[in-house]
Amino acid sequence: MSVRVVVGGGISGVCCAQELARLNPNEEIVIVTATETLLEAKSVFAWSKYLEEIDIFEKTADQFVLSNPNIRIVEDLIDAINPDSHTVHLKS
Repeated sequence: MSVRVVVGGGISGVCCAQELARLNPNEEIVIVTATETLLEAKSVFAWSKYLEEIDIFEKTADQFVLSNPNIRIVEDLIDAINPDSHTVHLKS
């Protein structure tokens, strides 16, 4: 099984992880975040071609994984990323 790592639990990281999970339901997606709180965007409404309304919700890692079963949350800091070996080294 393949594992994909997303760095950051902000809106961009969470949206990226959710899209990866949707496109790859049999892969494990891991979000590495420095805090327990994640930011999730919901209810996108296009007012016009250039104006959208997005509702942002704060969720704990426990709340988030209930609706995203193939996404795992790791609360830690990243020490190093090695692109050659495809590894992420955490502080802990």
